[in-house]
Amino acid sequence: MKKIIVFLVVTFGLIFFFSYRLTQVPLGINQDEAAVGYNGILLARTLRDENGRKLPIFVLSQAQKDWKQPVTQYFTVIIFKLFGPSLFNLRMTAVITTIVSILLIYFLGKRLLGGVGAVITATFFATTPIIMIQSHLAFDNIAPVPFVIIWLFGLYLFGQNKQFRWLMLSAISLGVGFYSYKAMRIFVPVWTILSLIYLSESFLTKISKKNFKIILKPALVFSLAILPFFAIIPFLEFLYSGAVLNNAGLDVHNIYNFVYPYLSTFDPSFLFVKGDDLLIHSTGRHGMYLLMSVPFFIAGLITSWKKNSFWKLIIISFFLGPLMFGYIGQIHRASRLLAEVPLYSLISAAGFLSIWQKKTKLLAVILALLFILNYFDFIHYYFDNFAKDTQNLYICFTCKEGAYKILKNESVRRGFTPFVDQVVMNGADPSRDFAKTIYFAGPINLWDGSQKNLPDNSLLMTDNSNVSYLKQIDHFDRYYFYIN
Repeated sequence: MKKIIVFLVVTFGLIFFFSYRLTQVPLGINQDEAAVGYNGILLARTLRDENGRKLPIFVLSQAQKDWKQPVTQYFTVIIFKLFGPSLFNLRMTAVITTIVSILLIYFLGKRLLGGVGAVITATFFATTPIIMIQSHLAFDNIAPVPFVIIWLFGLYLFGQNKQFRWLMLSAISLGVGFYSYKAMRIFVPVWTILSLIYLSESFLTKISKKNFKIILKPALVFSLAILPFFAIIPFLEFLYSGAVLNNAGLDVHNIYNFVYPYLSTFDPSFLFVKGDDLLIHSTGRHGMYLLMSVPFFIAGLITSWKKNSFWKLIIISFFLGPLMFGYIGQIHRASRLLAEVPLYSLISAAGFLSIWQKKTKLLAVILALLFILNYFDFIHYYFDNFAKDTQNLYICFTCKEGAYKILKNESVRRGFTPFVDQVVMNGADPSRDFAKTIYFAGPINLWDGSQKNLPDNSLLMTDNSNVSYLKQIDHFDRYYFYIN
């Protein structure tokens, strides 16, 4: 009973912490978030996306330019179905993903490093700057993280008890992760090969017919479990052209240009000091990982490599995971590397324990205090300055949501027919569509600017501050409300 109470207190504490000022930091909404939110409402209400497709695997949005991946999109649908659509609930999908990941990495850490090691592993994970930043954004960048942890967990449990259900769980989780975020197209093939090599360790260390028979079934089970996720790609590309492979080909005509993006993922200034090239995904003054986690990570690499083959898999997966980043061709994008955070956290936790256990407790305490100071510097800046420094990168959502809320409430209160100036509705704008669809399930009447097009007992929302022949009743931000 005591453990359950502690578990619930910690879980709700994490929910409160990661959802603190969820809609204020960052302030406003990104168009990617808005597109997921808009289609989330449509799918929750009508089972169809903005293009009229019924329960599509991938949603094409943002003026037919971007495919939204199914994991985040349909998780949003579930949340909206249960709790209703709002910016807060939209971003809560990322918070929930974060909390689930912390709990999963705790239990994996407990298996690998014991009770204290589990707490340390979860702490390293939860205090990683990119995790906090992505937990406040309704992007699909963070969606792969729990699937990566389950992949590792399944492989570990199979190694312990040789039950094939864990192997199937591992492979299926990695397969689902493939469709959770576009960058996972890079990681999953590499990690699949490494998983098969890990399962074939006994054969590779001593090649024999007997050992081959021992590893054949596990490798076959893992391969067959993950194979459908690859085999279906041609069919999905036929239905949703570019949704899986992004209509890009593998161009390696210049090996240096291909290798550079991979090497850049390990640039220390990027990882520990500056962070992502896009301020949306970084503070610009803190790395993807905390600077003071470096000593623990280095110690972890040294001590973990001397452990069993599963730890070698973790280390090799960390360094080879981004091997195909030349396929993307972009550098210094921490947002594409979130799948690596669980691996980094496990290695760093092992490093902390190794420093503590080697009669260097004072050094461990000093480094831990510096780590805490480093984290508080990040968290202080994030909650106090980040929203202000990035406000020009986001669209004011409260402006649009507040306007449509007034239009809805006033039209209902007065019994008037709502109209919106067609100028306001021109062009593709997911943030506008998301705000509108929160309050209006169907289309709204459009006003073309002429007096005769506005019947009696109508309520107009427009960005025109001077419609002289109508009576203005209210205004909100740049929107004005008139009755006829």
